[in-house]
Amino acid sequence: FVVWSPCGVRSWGSLCEALPFLDPATGIFTAGVHCNSAAPGAVVVGDGQFVFSHIGGVQNPHFEEGFQFTFVGMAVDSMGNVYVAEQDRVQKFDTNGVFLRKWGSTGSGDGDFLIAAGVAVDFADKVYVADFRNNRIQKFDGAGTFLTKVGSGGRGLGVFRDPAFVAAPPKDLVQFCQLLKLFEPRIQCEKIFVSEFEEQNLRVQALTVRQDRDGDSLVDEVDLDPTTFSDEAGLGDTGLHVLSRSGFPFVIYDPFAVGDTIRVTTETTGSATTFNVAPFCRNPNRPFGTLTVAEDNAFDFHCSTPTLDVLTGPIGWTFTGADGTIVTATLDDGASLSVDPTTSSIRANAGNVSLVVGGASIALGPGRTAFADTTAPSTSASRAPGANPNGWNKSDVSVTLTATDNTGGSGVKEISFSLSGAQAGASTNSGNVVSVPISANGVTTLTYFARDNASNAEAPKTLSVQVDKTQPTVTFGAPSPAANAAGWNNTDVSIAFTTGDGASGVDASKTTASPVTLTTEGSAVTATITVTDKAGNTATFTTPAMKIDKTPPTVGCVRVAEPRHDDDEKALFRVSASDALSQVTGVFLGGVSLTQGEIIQLQSTKKAGVHLVARDDDDRDDPRFKRFKLGPGTAVITAVDAAGNVGTAVCPLPSGQRDDGDHGTK
Repeated sequence: FVVWSPCGVRSWGSLCEALPFLDPATGIFTAGVHCNSAAPGAVVVGDGQFVFSHIGGVQNPHFEEGFQFTFVGMAVDSMGNVYVAEQDRVQKFDTNGVFLRKWGSTGSGDGDFLIAAGVAVDFADKVYVADFRNNRIQKFDGAGTFLTKVGSGGRGLGVFRDPAFVAAPPKDLVQFCQLLKLFEPRIQCEKIFVSEFEEQNLRVQALTVRQDRDGDSLVDEVDLDPTTFSDEAGLGDTGLHVLSRSGFPFVIYDPFAVGDTIRVTTETTGSATTFNVAPFCRNPNRPFGTLTVAEDNAFDFHCSTPTLDVLTGPIGWTFTGADGTIVTATLDDGASLSVDPTTSSIRANAGNVSLVVGGASIALGPGRTAFADTTAPSTSASRAPGANPNGWNKSDVSVTLTATDNTGGSGVKEISFSLSGAQAGASTNSGNVVSVPISANGVTTLTYFARDNASNAEAPKTLSVQVDKTQPTVTFGAPSPAANAAGWNNTDVSIAFTTGDGASGVDASKTTASPVTLTTEGSAVTATITVTDKAGNTATFTTPAMKIDKTPPTVGCVRVAEPRHDDDEKALFRVSASDALSQVTGVFLGGVSLTQGEIIQLQSTKKAGVHLVARDDDDRDDPRFKRFKLGPGTAVITAVDAAGNVGTAVCPLPSGQRDDGDHGTK
């Protein structure tokens, strides 16, 4: 580069030649050959040099290889610093050509470039760089700090196709312009100018330099209300401006009209033209549809709220809702409609508008709304508390119905439901959420569906809710075996039972099995039965009390000592019997009933059986005693308790006893 100044001529820089192959990721030739770091102030290879690459070319017929060229921009700030934009960076030098700093890298992020083409410095020493392949202008301060950006690919105002050069009026001219604003307030003084390289956008756009008042990183927008987010048509010069005349129709933008108005007219062509006005607005989230404009017709379109005002008709319009529903209309003079893309709603503002929505004809008078929405909403049901693994609840249940409409749909209007079975009822509720309480015992069927604002209704859905809040029951059968006449059993007792539940049914896996067997002894023996139904209700029951005594009585037969010989043939014995539970009901020797503690006289005999004998002449005999003659093996005392248990004891007869008729001893 060469700089002329009153102090002389200065030059700096050298070639940093690119390699002869293209980087497939970026489309840029990679620098390498002849790149060095010898420039004053350089910190890495290539600083202070300027890259040569294959951006465009003109074939030289006299040589085998073409002549290649690249975009290189240069600008000077108020301090004499020089900014050079080339490839993917901006280099800054002082007046003497000493490298100061650089910024940028290959990419599409903030501060990155896909060919930094033109560069300009405005009245406030802010630096603007034309980002060629990213179709935008980036703004930096003098230190290379990214400030903001504007633009995207397109043909409308504030959008670009290959912006190659950018320029800004000098500071003194801007100051002079500010004086003129005293007489004409609409004059815009702080501007930058951008030229485009692509053949369909061969033009220069004037962008006003202004503060980003609503914080959306756009500085060339129409901020009619700085407190409201505005992302609409880029601001051109004052008055009415032609934005596009490359075909029919042509579009005029008036920055001072209410509602960010774009006016579209057609020339006399003899044929209709179909196009979309949305690209002329900056907000891509506000689709409007395509318009068919016949010759010599016109309309106004408002970007902030997509609204069509027909000046001269007829104007044909086609709009596609978020779910693919197609709407068509033909609007005559004076007709007006607005579209809300978030709900695909279409509102008639003026005139009678005839629409065909998804194949159905709809007539809209002023103030009425239709929807480009043929998709029904969808409702989900959630229950609290949830059902147990058997599908039952043992308490009241609340079912919450929540409906959602498709994205860009008309929105949920209402939810309808009905109840049948154990509980009955029906209701229609506005909004997208409704709670349904279910408390009746038994099975209740909930049927529900939602309807959106376009009157689309989903197919009814059902949910079965099973509620059982009652306890299960038990019925006991007769004990087996039955008790004796005294009410006692001397064996284990089995009691069968049946269970029941009026709603969910008994859960056999969590219920005591029938029959239950009583095995312990006692005067009031019982068992506990646990019954659980399928809803989780649990109850316990006690069997009837049973008397069970399985232990025989304890029996004793003990000889009573007498002052006689041990071999006295007539011995005395004391009889004893006891029972700890059911008690002794009888004590017997043979068939003779004895009493507890009774003293008896026993004498052995060869005569079989047990014989109760009368008092004889033996003066040793005491008439108070029962006297027995016992045959072989019959000296057994027997005791019986109330449960029928039998206990025995053998009386120890003296070995020397003998029978009356015997003449020897036993």
